Amino acid sequence: MKFEKLILAICLALSPAQSRAIHKEQWAADLRDCAELEISRSSLLIGALCSSTRARLHNVIDRSSETLSHITRG
Repeated sequence: MKFEKLILAICLALSPAQSRAIHKEQWAADLRDCAELEISRSSLLIGALCSSTRARLHNVIDRSSETLSHITRG
């Protein structure tokens, strides 16, 4: 359980700030109900980690391109 909480905390930290509350609730419900849905807890955690990492990368790329645009315009 501690490992799962750590992974979810990392996922939430990587998620965009405006969607953290939604993701926290959604991922907690998914973990609670994953046995009923026949989804392994590890698969769910890996999916959450991939999703949040991808969202963070897109955010970094967007901010980097905006910064580069400002620099090149002078």
